[in-house]
Amino acid sequence: MRACAAFATLWIASVGTASGQAIGIANAHALGGLKTIAIESDVSESSAEDIRDCGVDVQMLKAAAAFAMRDSPVAPSTAQPQATYSLHVVVIAHRGGSVRVQLCSVFVEAVLTTAIRGVTYWGSEVRQGDVWRMTYALMGEPRQISAMAAEAVGHITQNFLADWGNDN
Repeated sequence: MRACAAFATLWIASVGTASGQAIGIANAHALGGLKTIAIESDVSESSAEDIRDCGVDVQMLKAAAAFAMRDSPVAPSTAQPQATYSLHVVVIAHRGGSVRVQLCSVFVEAVLTTAIRGVTYWGSEVRQGDVWRMTYALMGEPRQISAMAAEAVGHITQNFLADWGNDN
């Protein structure tokens, strides 16, 4: 039941964010000037068993994002990145009453987090904030889902780069 609710919630979220978007009016040009980013991944909401049974390779997903950025002005970097491009991945294996996995759901959300400068009543502040995000929901057979997820990450990253190009 929990898996079905998570799928429905995330699927609806993916429909609502079918293209990448800057978050908030104040951050409409938050991608401007961005040159270096760190790529991270998080699968903490997935069980190791589901990840294994569905064959999802998180390092391959990070590599797909880096590959999509290979010829862009935005370079993946671990040395003093200006922002963090986080891939939040949720994997759910559907066994359909048997031991063998019948179907896999993979939810991928890319979030760009960077320093946001603002002025408050008490003075200037710099805080970390999400300035861009995009979500995908995928469902497929275990032998196909990892490649589908890598392709989705590449597509998400290309959308991010297109939005970056609009701000620069």
